[in-house]
Amino acid sequence: MNIQYLYFCVFTFFIFSQKSNCADPFYEACAPINCGKHNIRYPFYIKGQNSSCGYPGFELNCTNNEYPVLQIPQNNYIVDQFFYNNRSVRVYNAAVLNVETGCLPQIRNLSLDNRFSLVDDSAELVLFTNCSTNVSSELLRYRVECGEWELAMLRGDAEVGVAMEECRQNVVAPVELYDGDGVDDYGELMRRGFVLNWTASDCSVCEESGGRCGFDYAAYRFICFCRDSPQIRGCSSVSSRISMHEAETRVSKSEPFIKMKDQDFHNFTSRLNSTTPEETYCSCLRLRDTEYNP
Repeated sequence: MNIQYLYFCVFTFFIFSQKSNCADPFYEACAPINCGKHNIRYPFYIKGQNSSCGYPGFELNCTNNEYPVLQIPQNNYIVDQFFYNNRSVRVYNAAVLNVETGCLPQIRNLSLDNRFSLVDDSAELVLFTNCSTNVSSELLRYRVECGEWELAMLRGDAEVGVAMEECRQNVVAPVELYDGDGVDDYGELMRRGFVLNWTASDCSVCEESGGRCGFDYAAYRFICFCRDSPQIRGCSSVSSRISMHEAETRVSKSEPFIKMKDQDFHNFTSRLNSTTPEETYCSCLRLRDTEYNP
């Protein structure tokens, strides 16, 4: 590499690091990504995207570039709606994706960690299997005729206790009920899904300042990827940019320039009147993210 180009990189970093239109690599990498009809952004990120673009544990698989799939222990859930302002999502169990009738396959209990929590008004559908050959008469109206399950009822039904005694296995699935809903079409209840609230670092300050939210795994904390460089909370304002005089003073005292002749230094600073420095800054920004071996 031409040594004078390296010197100029040092200078342009001082001058243009806060006002260049050249984007930081992470700022570019963490742009929102589409998955089907959905626009995916922090705290979520798509598998294959840099994990720093999202919050730990919020990776999504984009199945067939159509369905964002969230992995929750023992189950996969398709994200049907994102409510970024409310920090919530509507999801449904991936097992019902291609089920056209009420005959649901085997599913497992929902097990939530500290990433997500159910909204307060969620109801619970209880599915039973391995029941007695001759179930009690009061349970007959809850029988289902196909699939892996034998009985389907809501947690609040009076006969749930009886079913617990007569069936050896059961699964509880969150559902959202509307007025008049019952369990006659429990498959439809499952496909409707339910809402989960998420817990992750707040992104609003960063987004409002024009940044893109992410996560610094080295420091294990939230980070805001700005167009020029990462910041802890939000992107710098115009008032925080250094002046030309201050930049020239700082650069002239830096080691690469101490040995330069006055005329050489003047030649570097005079180039700021052209478009070359900002273009050079973009190259220097890319150089920053690679290892330089002189």
